[in-house]
Amino acid sequence: MPPADLLLTNGHLLTLSNSHPRATAMAIQNGKILAIGNDRELENLTTPQTQRINLQNKTLTPGFIDSHIH
Repeated sequence: MPPADLLLTNGHLLTLSNSHPRATAMAIQNGKILAIGNDRELENLTTPQTQRINLQNKTLTPGFIDSHIH
């Protein structure tokens, strides 16, 4: 797996996935989600160049898109 450009940690991630409904970290590469999981396991996807953002226990939800715009 390629290294992450961005790592979000220490959060409450709502994934909307039945198999993995919550996580604490998200790894992103080239603007796309690379992996979700806990802070420690996703640290393995980083390099010294990876930008890190501590979410400070805030909640992260999937983007909501309203396709019915007037």
